[in-house]
Order: sequence, then structure tokens, then C-alpha cells
Amino acid sequence: PSIASTTSIPTSKPTPRQPSNSPRTGFQVDPERSSGLSLQFIGIDEILDQRQWEKDTSAYIRSYFNDYELGPGRYGNDELRYAIFDVDATVKLMDQIPRNSVDGENAMARTSNGELNPPTVIVKYDQITTYKSSIQARIDLNYVLRAPFKTKASRYEYISYLQSASTDYENITFVKYIPKSDPR
Repeated sequence: PSIASTTSIPTSKPTPRQPSNSPRTGFQVDPERSSGLSLQFIGIDEILDQRQWEKDTSAYIRSYFNDYELGPGRYGNDELRYAIFDVDATVKLMDQIPRNSVDGENAMARTSNGELNPPTVIVKYDQITTYKSSIQARIDLNYVLRAPFKTKASRYEYISYLQSASTDYENITFVKYIPKSDPR
């Protein structure tokens, strides 16, 4: 699952299509709750507005799948991504772990050559996901959870999405999905 051609990065926060607006038909996947998911952010040491982050991240995940167009142009030809539609994702922030946390403070550590490490936070979250699939084979939930953060282009799109939503995110330089063995 990768983006085959260049990705157009939004200049303002798009309004994702809501689920169930699609004329496409497919197999409904019942709501699946995934606990203990993690994203690592470099450039910030905490999510300041947790509720807004939940809304923005949920909206980004919906947009990642629901606004995808198959074929030449905006995204390319990722047929598996296109097969997933009418996505609804609800994200709930559960915990934040700043790097080098000492007594609740984020101590800035130095690298071996004396440079300061950038602030980093690991965000633990739960996600409830429903979607439709146009293929009969069951799509692995791990794909649905990881895809919006898997490629360099999709991570950059997520960072741009957050930065268009709030200046709280202007210092984010990198984001990484931290997989776990069982998403449930």
C-alpha cells in the first residue's frame, strides 16, 4: 500500500466526505475497536488540545480513505486503498509520553556530538473504525490502521493537515506510526 504518484498536499484543512455518502456498494465491516495504538511526533513534547487532536486525526483518517480518487492525477492507483470507503474513524487519546520524561518534565537530552535532541512525544490512542470494502476478501484491520501513516507522502500529508488546523503543530517535523502485534 503506497502512493504511486505525487500527492497533492492541501493548503488548507479539507472537509472530508462523511461516511455513507458514497454511491459505491460494498461489504460493511462492523465497528472494530483498536486499543493501545501509538504515534510518535518529533518537534513537540505534548499534544496541547487533546480533544482537537482527536477530531483532527479522526477527520484525517476519514479523508485519507474517503477522498481518495483512483486513477491518474491526485493520488494514483492504490487499488487496496480505493477498495476501502465510507470510513468512519473515532480516535481517543489515552496517554502522552514525552521522551526523556523525568518527574513529568521533558528533559532535553544531548546527542553524542552535543546537539540537543528535538522534543518528542509518543501518543497512545484507541480507535473505533467502520468501513466498507468493495472486495470480498476481508481487508486486514492492520492495513486500515497503518495506511494513513505508512508512507512518507501520507505522513507529510498528516503533518500538513494538523499544521493547517492549529499553530500548536507548527514545529512537528516527523510522525511515525508505532505498530503493535494485535490491533484489538
